[in-house]
Amino acid sequence: VVAELGGAPDNHPRLISSGLAAQVATQAGRLVTEFGSVGSEYASAAEVPGSMDAVSLVEEERFTAAAVFGLAGSPAGARLLADQPDTLKGVAYWASNSRDPILQRWGVGALARVASAYGRPLEAALEAGGVPALVGALNCEDPQAQCFASAAVGALAREGGAAADALARQGVGAALAVMVSAQGSNASEGVRQGVRKCALKAIVACVANPQLSPALQQAGVGNDVKVVADQGGFSTEEMRRWAQYAVDNLTL
Repeated sequence: VVAELGGAPDNHPRLISSGLAAQVATQAGRLVTEFGSVGSEYASAAEVPGSMDAVSLVEEERFTAAAVFGLAGSPAGARLLADQPDTLKGVAYWASNSRDPILQRWGVGALARVASAYGRPLEAALEAGGVPALVGALNCEDPQAQCFASAAVGALAREGGAAADALARQGVGAALAVMVSAQGSNASEGVRQGVRKCALKAIVACVANPQLSPALQQAGVGNDVKVVADQGGFSTEEMRRWAQYAVDNLTL
């Protein structure tokens, strides 16, 4: 129920005042402690072999992650999650380590939303290891999670400061170079176009930040964008403009 209600930000004040939102955050932290702790045999309930209890836990884990994702979609929800460090660390762990694609998608999405909220939520996301998780998700196998992550990268690039420094340290340039090329993707061309568009938006934001532009240049992002452009890999005029901007500013 909270997963469904949390999808509408207008419901968040009631979920928060009733205590349901805090219960969801606590539940997420418990599930991660149970199945996602560092050194654990399993990164999520989906990996636990065979019983009906395991099947039930998979559903519980997925719905909890979806509820956290929904709550992260409003400033009030993001602030609540920022005050739950164990929950945010768990979400980052799901984003980085879960081999359950549904759980990973919601984990990346929730982390991206909190990191994009600025202020205390952004600080909490950084403290929870959010930047390594988001940069890693740029090259994951789920196109939606990739776009969640790239939107957050763009927001962090626009924020600048410690967030941008963390992106540079984590190799965001190399990750974006792979993403914009849609390398390794078995998806349809339409989906690949969507991934490239997400990547280009993040690249444009990074190019505009002097903390990050050298890192992208060093990683050869401009050259990769040019190769894709020369192959007709950008399907809209808007994408082609962004690509030209990247080439003009990043090509050595």
